[in-house]
Amino acid sequence: RVHGGKMSSEERLLQQLPFLQDRIKRDKQGYRKEFEQQYARFMTLLRILQMKPNSPSKEFSTLASFLAHVCPLYKDKLDPFVNTLFEFIETHYLTLDRQLRSSLMSALILLRNKQVFPVVRLLKLCFILFRCADKKLRSSLHKYIVTDIKNVNRHVNNATLNKSLQNFMFTMMKDTNPTAAKKSIDVMSDLYHKKVWNDARTANVMAEGCFSPHQKVRSTALNFFVGMDEDEKEGEESDSDNDTEQHEETLLAFRKGSNKMKKSRKNDKKLKKLMKKATKSQTIKEKQGGGDNQGFSALYLLHDPQNFADKLFGMLKTSTDPFNVKLQLMHVISRVIGIHKLLVLSFYPFIQRYLRPSQPEITQVLVYAAQACHDLVPPDAVEPMLTALVNEFVSNRSSIEAQCAGLNTIREICLRCPTVMDEALITDLVMYKKDKDNSISSAARSLLQVVRKLNPALLKKKDRGIEGSGRKGTALAYGVQPISYGVEGIELLTTQLKDNPIKSGDEWELYSGEGESDDDNDSGGWIDVDSGDEDIVIDS
Repeated sequence: RVHGGKMSSEERLLQQLPFLQDRIKRDKQGYRKEFEQQYARFMTLLRILQMKPNSPSKEFSTLASFLAHVCPLYKDKLDPFVNTLFEFIETHYLTLDRQLRSSLMSALILLRNKQVFPVVRLLKLCFILFRCADKKLRSSLHKYIVTDIKNVNRHVNNATLNKSLQNFMFTMMKDTNPTAAKKSIDVMSDLYHKKVWNDARTANVMAEGCFSPHQKVRSTALNFFVGMDEDEKEGEESDSDNDTEQHEETLLAFRKGSNKMKKSRKNDKKLKKLMKKATKSQTIKEKQGGGDNQGFSALYLLHDPQNFADKLFGMLKTSTDPFNVKLQLMHVISRVIGIHKLLVLSFYPFIQRYLRPSQPEITQVLVYAAQACHDLVPPDAVEPMLTALVNEFVSNRSSIEAQCAGLNTIREICLRCPTVMDEALITDLVMYKKDKDNSISSAARSLLQVVRKLNPALLKKKDRGIEGSGRKGTALAYGVQPISYGVEGIELLTTQLKDNPIKSGDEWELYSGEGESDDDNDSGGWIDVDSGDEDIVIDS
């Protein structure tokens, strides 16, 4: 600010510091005195701010940024300056001015990029700052944490750093501040989806987040196990589509350019280099296997899935959360039961209460009911739920959409748990194949195909068809596992070889000793030579 045409001391400082910073980098010993003056001014302003930390100070922010650039040149002042910044932020981070707090964090990040102090120290401070009521700061710190951890583990997996941060994040998830706990969950989820921390330790730490006392934290952790948000999926799909289109356009431009270029060794080398550069990112992406739920669900990495499902179901029974959070709980429980083939028999009567066509989000509830069934569940536990489905959905008083949804759900349940099928029930349901509505008849025919494949003995002779008539016996009893003799699907390979015989010159060939002729033996390979007493003479 200018008073009567004169420049204030603060503005003079702002104009002098960039010049002084450049001079110090050129000659650090020659400008040692000027540096110490600025350092002493910084400490004076620091003592003033400690008495009133919520007051803004642009001069202090500028001095902190200046010292962060030049302090690494003076080793005797570097450690005291870094410790001073850390102590000041850790003590007054909740009451500091927003711009001042952001400037001090930028100074620490600058020093971290110069490898002045360990990365763990700054990252732990970033997690603590998630408690601040500053959305912009939390967003920037979130991006910085994810990027920094990803860069640290880019070439070699830093197990010591990862273990230390995961332990600290586990304590942050239990923080009394729900915003800080949720941001910690978000950071760990992003690192898992970016394949930085996609190990069992991360999955089990996230599993503990499902039992957090804060609703937002629970919802975020539950959503981690059932997949990414729809917006994130759409964003990833659009990004992959754009990358593919850009890749194809680049290759097309290279091909067109190669036709117009004069053929020479130099141009061929240049073209190969450009092609290699264009395909490098695409090859890496294909090797990594894309990003749709990372190709491997975190639920497979749980150490104790049975205990996890039991605790979640106990929480679900006594939950007072909104219905969308209860749906997330049902989704995770049904997914864990289906993947690990667990026995949580009380889950089926509980979900049976929601099997009504008028129930909100009934399609999702039907999916969770079918998803929780598998061949190790006793038929007695699933039969009441199946009966409720038939009574509520597959009846003349139900709408067409409800009947189709009910038949499709029954088909999936029978496919996953064949022992639950009853002859009288299946006979009645198959009769819907003659319904006037095409959607209902199609759903009934799909159920009929499943019964023909699994247990055709439940059907009448006229409904068994060609596939079902050739099968003998009934479905396996409960608890009996099928025994495979030979390699399943080997007949498909035999059929393929008969339809498309392999010719010489193909990418791969089958070799056998039966098809070799005498001409082949004479034309190539080893030649028998008589071992006589005569010497072998080689004509030169």
